[in-house]
Amino acid sequence: MSNATTTTPHPARADRFVSGVADYMMTLPASDSIGESLKSLRQARGLTQQQLAQRLGVEQTHVSRIESRPDNKLSTILAYLNALGSELAELHVRFNDGARLAVPLPKQ
Repeated sequence: MSNATTTTPHPARADRFVSGVADYMMTLPASDSIGESLKSLRQARGLTQQQLAQRLGVEQTHVSRIESRPDNKLSTILAYLNALGSELAELHVRFNDGARLAVPLPKQ
Protein backbone atom coordinates (compact mmCIF):
# COMPACT_ATOMS: atom_id res chain seq x y z
CA MET A 1 0.00 0.00 0.00
CA SER A 2 1.41 3.35 -1.03
CA ASN A 3 1.60 6.30 1.32
CA ALA A 4 1.83 8.75 -1.59
CA THR A 5 -0.39 11.76 -1.26
CA THR A 6 -2.22 12.96 -4.33
CA THR A 7 -2.44 16.70 -4.66
CA THR A 8 -4.10 18.68 -7.38
CA PRO A 9 -1.87 21.01 -9.38
CA HIS A 10 -2.78 24.58 -10.22
CA PRO A 11 -5.49 24.45 -12.93
CA ALA A 12 -3.31 26.38 -15.37
CA ARG A 13 -0.63 23.76 -15.07
CA ALA A 14 -2.47 20.54 -15.78
CA ASP A 15 -5.47 19.11 -17.51
CA ARG A 16 -5.11 15.74 -15.79
CA PHE A 17 -3.52 14.44 -12.63
CA VAL A 18 -3.13 10.66 -12.41
CA SER A 19 -1.89 8.63 -9.43
CA GLY A 20 0.06 11.51 -7.96
CA VAL A 21 2.01 12.06 -11.20
CA ALA A 22 1.19 14.90 -13.55
CA ASP A 23 0.25 13.43 -16.93
CA TYR A 24 -0.79 16.28 -19.15
CA MET A 25 -0.18 18.33 -22.24
CA MET A 26 -0.56 22.00 -21.52
CA THR A 27 -1.27 24.49 -24.29
CA LEU A 28 -0.07 28.03 -23.73
CA PRO A 29 -1.52 31.05 -25.50
CA ALA A 30 0.13 32.06 -28.77
CA SER A 31 2.99 34.53 -28.43
CA ASP A 32 4.36 37.13 -30.82
CA SER A 33 7.96 36.00 -30.30
CA ILE A 34 10.04 33.08 -29.11
CA GLY A 35 11.14 35.19 -26.14
CA GLU A 36 7.53 35.64 -25.03
CA SER A 37 6.95 31.90 -25.48
CA LEU A 38 9.94 31.11 -23.27
CA LYS A 39 8.65 33.54 -20.65
CA SER A 40 5.26 31.77 -20.70
CA LEU A 41 6.98 28.41 -20.17
CA ARG A 42 8.97 29.78 -17.22
CA GLN A 43 5.87 31.26 -15.64
CA ALA A 44 3.90 28.04 -16.18
CA ARG A 45 6.61 26.20 -14.25
CA GLY A 46 6.31 28.73 -11.41
CA LEU A 47 9.85 30.10 -11.64
CA THR A 48 11.03 33.68 -11.34
CA GLN A 49 13.64 35.12 -13.68
CA GLN A 50 16.08 35.09 -10.74
CA GLN A 51 15.51 31.39 -10.08
CA LEU A 52 16.00 30.52 -13.74
CA ALA A 53 19.10 32.71 -13.90
CA GLN A 54 20.63 30.76 -11.00
CA ARG A 55 19.96 27.49 -12.85
CA LEU A 56 21.58 28.92 -15.99
CA GLY A 57 24.50 30.43 -14.10
CA VAL A 58 23.79 33.93 -15.42
CA GLU A 59 22.45 37.22 -14.10
CA GLN A 60 18.70 37.86 -13.96
CA THR A 61 19.11 40.61 -16.56
CA HIS A 62 20.33 37.99 -19.06
CA VAL A 63 17.09 36.01 -18.64
CA SER A 64 15.15 39.24 -19.09
CA ARG A 65 16.99 39.91 -22.37
CA ILE A 66 16.28 36.36 -23.63
CA GLU A 67 12.58 36.80 -22.87
CA SER A 68 12.49 40.24 -24.52
CA ARG A 69 14.11 39.18 -27.78
CA PRO A 70 11.94 38.52 -30.82
CA ASP A 71 14.45 35.84 -31.84
CA ASN A 72 16.98 33.63 -30.04
CA LYS A 73 19.66 31.17 -31.11
CA LEU A 74 18.68 27.53 -30.93
CA SER A 75 21.50 26.90 -28.43
CA THR A 76 20.01 29.58 -26.15
CA ILE A 77 16.55 28.02 -26.41
CA LEU A 78 17.91 24.55 -25.62
CA ALA A 79 19.85 25.84 -22.58
CA TYR A 80 16.77 27.72 -21.35
CA LEU A 81 14.59 24.61 -21.71
CA ASN A 82 17.21 22.48 -19.97
CA ALA A 83 17.26 24.93 -17.04
CA LEU A 84 13.47 24.50 -16.82
CA GLY A 85 14.05 20.75 -16.50
CA SER A 86 12.74 20.04 -19.98
CA GLU A 87 13.94 19.36 -23.49
CA LEU A 88 12.84 20.07 -27.02
CA ALA A 89 11.22 16.75 -27.94
CA GLU A 90 9.53 17.50 -31.26
CA LEU A 91 9.73 20.04 -34.01
CA HIS A 92 6.27 20.96 -35.31
CA VAL A 93 6.31 22.35 -38.84
CA ARG A 94 3.50 24.00 -40.79
CA PHE A 95 4.09 24.36 -44.54
CA ASN A 96 2.69 27.09 -46.79
CA ASP A 97 0.25 24.62 -48.34
CA GLY A 98 -1.24 23.90 -44.89
CA ALA A 99 0.46 20.53 -44.41
CA ARG A 100 1.79 19.88 -40.91
CA LEU A 101 4.57 17.60 -39.75
CA ALA A 102 5.89 16.66 -36.32
CA VAL A 103 9.49 15.45 -36.25
CA PRO A 104 10.79 13.75 -33.09
CA LEU A 105 14.18 15.11 -32.05
CA PRO A 106 17.00 13.11 -30.45
CA LYS A 107 17.38 13.39 -26.68
CA GLN A 108 19.86 16.05 -25.59
